[in-house]
Amino acid sequence: MPQQFTTTLPDEDQPVLGNGVEDEIAVDRESAVTNYGDVRIQIRETGQSTWDSSAAGFAEFIGAFDTLTMEFVGRADGEEYEVRARTETEHRIGAWTQPVVIVTAFPSPSGLTATVVDATTVDLAWEDNADNETGYLVERRRLYGGGWSHWVEVDDLDPDTESTTVGAPSDATVEYRVTAYTPHSEASDTAEATTPAIGLAPRGVQASGWHVEIDRPDGEGVVEPTILADVEASPRLNGTPEVTIPVPRAEKWLDEEWERQPMRVWRDGERLPIEQFDDARIVRGSGGDHVELIGRGGTALSARYQDEVRDRSAHNVMRDVLDASGYHYTVDPAPASTGESFGTLSGRADWRNYADIDELTDPIAVNFDSLEPRRTAVMTLLPDIESAGVDIVNDTTVNWTVSNAVEFDVGEQRSSTWTFETEYRIPAESVGVWFRASYNYDGFLLVYLDGQKIGSIARQEADSADKTVEWKEISDLVGSRTADEIDDLDAGTHTLEVVTSDSDPTISTQLGPEGSMYLDMPAVVDEREWDPSTFANTLDSNERLDGPPGVYSPQTIDFTIQPIQRATGATLAATVSDTTNDQAIGVGPIETDVQEATNATSIDRDFGSSTRDFIARVTLGGADGDAADGPNGGVEQYYTNYRTVPQRLDELTVEYDALGSPSISESIDNPIEEELTSKAQRANCIWEVQWDADVGGPRVIVTQIGQRTSDADPDIANYDVSKDLSRELSGATVYGKSQPTEGEGFTASLSGTSLANDRIQANSERVYAPDGTEFESVEESGDEVAGDYEIEYQDGFISITDGGDMTAGQDYLIDYEWQPVGSTERDVSFDNHRVEKLNAIRSDTAAVGAASFIVDELDSPQWEAEVTIPQREAGFALVDAIAPSQLPTPGDERFEIRSIDESAGEISLTLGARLSAGDVIDKIERSLSETAREV
Repeated sequence: MPQQFTTTLPDEDQPVLGNGVEDEIAVDRESAVTNYGDVRIQIRETGQSTWDSSAAGFAEFIGAFDTLTMEFVGRADGEEYEVRARTETEHRIGAWTQPVVIVTAFPSPSGLTATVVDATTVDLAWEDNADNETGYLVERRRLYGGGWSHWVEVDDLDPDTESTTVGAPSDATVEYRVTAYTPHSEASDTAEATTPAIGLAPRGVQASGWHVEIDRPDGEGVVEPTILADVEASPRLNGTPEVTIPVPRAEKWLDEEWERQPMRVWRDGERLPIEQFDDARIVRGSGGDHVELIGRGGTALSARYQDEVRDRSAHNVMRDVLDASGYHYTVDPAPASTGESFGTLSGRADWRNYADIDELTDPIAVNFDSLEPRRTAVMTLLPDIESAGVDIVNDTTVNWTVSNAVEFDVGEQRSSTWTFETEYRIPAESVGVWFRASYNYDGFLLVYLDGQKIGSIARQEADSADKTVEWKEISDLVGSRTADEIDDLDAGTHTLEVVTSDSDPTISTQLGPEGSMYLDMPAVVDEREWDPSTFANTLDSNERLDGPPGVYSPQTIDFTIQPIQRATGATLAATVSDTTNDQAIGVGPIETDVQEATNATSIDRDFGSSTRDFIARVTLGGADGDAADGPNGGVEQYYTNYRTVPQRLDELTVEYDALGSPSISESIDNPIEEELTSKAQRANCIWEVQWDADVGGPRVIVTQIGQRTSDADPDIANYDVSKDLSRELSGATVYGKSQPTEGEGFTASLSGTSLANDRIQANSERVYAPDGTEFESVEESGDEVAGDYEIEYQDGFISITDGGDMTAGQDYLIDYEWQPVGSTERDVSFDNHRVEKLNAIRSDTAAVGAASFIVDELDSPQWEAEVTIPQREAGFALVDAIAPSQLPTPGDERFEIRSIDESAGEISLTLGARLSAGDVIDKIERSLSETAREV
């Protein structure tokens, strides 16, 4: 007879994409890989989770095998799409290609015009050519003698906008740039304009020179004092601005009623951030006496500020402080980075250090290389219950699991005793003893747990032929139950005894004895973990229970992660043995705000605000077993496959998005100016009071060096730059503070057992049995052949002696002190390794993270710059006059403030490209330690 064969179907090659036509993506296969069938090509917007009609931008093309080109039309402008393809026939389907990504053509705005309205106002208009822009960014730059300034953002407009009115400096040539943008693309147009001089301002303010107004104390107008000489202007960084104005001597200026009167000052027609006449002093010169009037700005910053701050970024604290001042303010965003490595948690030391697990009372096993749930329900197998006269019987007509049960013949007064193991302490009030059983007897069923009677069940049902089993609570003494009736179940071996009788020794009633009790399944459960009302009574197709109780219930483990920098989000990746049922992974800023992904090994989340630490959560329970050779094979053989295999966590890798703003937790009671300066120094910021013409008042600017762009003349500041190669590190090692470990369990061995930690402090250990009996080391005994154990402190290794009092195979406990350590090395040709001890480090993982942070911050030479800014030329916009982009340092360097000095007529700053070694160490210590309480 003829035989049929199906030939191999080649997989499709990745297509070549083109975006030369607006609203269109061209697909070119270049060559056909098959000679039969079809090719299927799909498209969707990048980032969609499905490849079907529910995905944004989805479309599909199916063509003959030799179709080489096609186009997807009707696409959005400037949007990112991905395309995949496969071959297929009616017999076989090829594999999808990896998606190829492309961004559609994005048309720029066109016909931009800049029309001068007056000396400080320009109208912009353009044609909107895109159909999918997110918005329009409007920027401006100014022409100086040395060239154009940096671009500075003026406005961010809504989509579909085609005109706007913007501010402009007077008597200047400016260029405007309007950029249409999407998350994936941008396109722009530019236009220039020249504004006229500002002319005369109200109340006699001149376009050049100085003008001063002071409100009269009697409210009858203002005084415009005659200015004898040039005014001394003192703009300040991290301080309030000041002017000194020489005027003819008049006694009124020394009168108290003029103190703190409102003052306004203009220079060359521009208002300065001076608000108040603050002081006057008489000056004697060669031409006679005159008075110097002292005017100050930022006066509201002298107010007292009180607050109790808990876990706020320094930038947010500065915003809070400035809110209280009543001034308008701009606090530029703190620098941010993504994907910073915290490290990988793995092994017993990490589980103990980052999670609050009580190994005595929690149903979580802290293993050397993994975490997993402990048994929260113990089911003793029927063969272990079977004894003389108590036999396993079979009946396929009733609902017994695998048709088996143990028969207790009450007429013969049979009994049985069996043992079971618990793995942690279950409190008395949560101990549940449940039998899936049928009571077909006259008489008493007496049940003892560890010799203590917990159940006395009297029945007169010997005549019942129905042997259908159901769940019955055994830990019940005639309908009443208290915690006193059952002791706590500690970890270890326990006994259950079932006695059938015609009487209960504690009462006079006598019944039977006659009939039998059929025990299908006994379970000792932690009723905090299992709700007996949900226990299943139906069987699956394999004659096993199709629901609870299982062996393992879900356990939620929260790891508290405290990185070196504040976190604005986090990414977790777990290595787990199984992701079914209740398994989950989650992350959140606090325990009550954890976002979880069920049946997953990874999660990524942005937080609503930055946080000093965050929660990494893993939920582990039981997988459904299907083999008799698993950890609970007998349970699967006789009773159930429900949650019989523990889900294991081997590793948890943690990354976070960092905010470059230190954490603040303190009590504050200081003047606003002092508190603002303190937090600015902590956050490597500078602040300045400027005049904001748009709001008609002062505005406080807080920024970092080089963070702001402006249209200030970039040639104002002078720079002197040097480089120091000794700062660059090849590697780092960090030692932490000695940490206590208490109650760590280990199994004694003559050949030795590894402890959870190494680098143990010599003679810090205490070795003891669960009953408190203590043991002596060989070193303590002073005799090489005496003693109970030896410890290799550096390696964390303990072994018992052959002639000591400790027994191989027995479990013991140990307390000790150990020291965390972590190292990292760069692949470089020189050796400059730094070793630090940081008391805030409390785990090996944190030590490795700190070492990596040190190397990341100190992996290049130290650039240092002396920056001098003439106060007069810069005016009251010092923060805009500093342009580190002019420095001959690597373009990605960030600048830290070393010092700020003010001398006659100029401001001097010492800047360092990135942190110094001492600053890096201080940053780690501050971030990981509790912030001091400051008052």
